[in-house]
Amino acid sequence: FSVTPAPIAKRRRGRSLLLSKKPPTVVIKQDSGCGLGKAAISKEDLYASMKQVQDQARAWDSTRMTLVKRLQEAERNHGVVLLMKDGSMPVAVKKMPKKWVRATVDEFESRYPTASEKPWVDMGLSKCLRN
Repeated sequence: FSVTPAPIAKRRRGRSLLLSKKPPTVVIKQDSGCGLGKAAISKEDLYASMKQVQDQARAWDSTRMTLVKRLQEAERNHGVVLLMKDGSMPVAVKKMPKKWVRATVDEFESRYPTASEKPWVDMGLSKCLRN
C-alpha cells in the first residue's frame, strides 16, 4: 500500500486536501475558521481506516436510496457518479464495478499497484474525516 504525493486537489468550501511531498502523511488544511484546524493522518491510521471500511462493507440495499440523476462519468474508476436521495437527504454516490474495487484493500493494491485512482484510499479518507 502506498499514497502517492499529488498537487493540491480542488478547493471545496474553503478546504484543500494536500498530500505531502514525503509520503505517507496526508494533511488536511482548513482555512475557513470552522474548527477543523490542521490534522495529519498517518499511513497507519489511513490503512486502519481502509480496513475498517473493508470489514464493515455489506450488500447494497437497493430500497434505501432513490436515483435522482446521473452527475458524471468516473472514467478512471470505471464507474459513474450519481445524485441519489437517502430519505430526503441528497447524497452523491460513486458507483464502481466490484472487479475494479476488488474485495479487499490488499487485493486492490496487489492487482493495481500503479493505479492513479485508489478507491480504498478515498473511502478510508472519508471515514477518517467523518470521525
